[in-house]
Amino acid sequence: MERVKSGIEGFDNLLGGGFLNHSVNLLSGCSGSGKTIFAVYYIYNGAKKFGEKGLYITLEEMTEHIVRDVGEIGLNLEDVDDELFHMYDLSALRANVLSTKDELSSPESPMRLDNLLEFIELNFQDAKRIAIDSLVPLNMVYEDMKTLRGELFRFTIGLKRLGITTVLTTEIPYSSHDLSRFGMEDFLSDSVTVFRMREEWGRQVKVHKMRGSNHFKDYVDYTISNQGLQVMYK
Repeated sequence: MERVKSGIEGFDNLLGGGFLNHSVNLLSGCSGSGKTIFAVYYIYNGAKKFGEKGLYITLEEMTEHIVRDVGEIGLNLEDVDDELFHMYDLSALRANVLSTKDELSSPESPMRLDNLLEFIELNFQDAKRIAIDSLVPLNMVYEDMKTLRGELFRFTIGLKRLGITTVLTTEIPYSSHDLSRFGMEDFLSDSVTVFRMREEWGRQVKVHKMRGSNHFKDYVDYTISNQGLQVMYK
């Protein structure tokens, strides 16, 4: 079965070789657990190691802050082909709308998933990888969870039809045992990876589910340091 490798040491081994081709994959964890770094690495490694065009979309954090933060662990985003590595700062568009009301209710809102899919179809239909970080702000646009589920379903199906392998991030509380923020992202995703941090054991990651593929099912340690990101699984 064809795999899309993240290029993250140890992580692809947890997945049984990588994400399934044309799949949607959820990264879930508390604030500070490293979801953004994983997502950036996924796009960066696709371009740097595998020559695949990718797009990283941030819905909240400014791109300059992300570049700074990943630079602190030794990831220089300037040393990759800018034809293959793209960052789209949706947070900047959100900051420029006239009001919160416009952001939430306007048919042209950059936060609407139909508009985001159209943007990708027009500008990045040849991309192989996309990371969207994170889904949490969508609850401001879609207060009705049934509507959000329907729109997210159509959005993910649209990305699959384009032949894109997608990573989505979502945030859960520090002590939560939930798999997702809205109780639906995990059902709509082909794989779910959970990141957790605890004082007694540090950082750990687990592939909770992976459709159509065997995978390692227990928590393993991972580190984020000035040496980069490493998952301790061979």
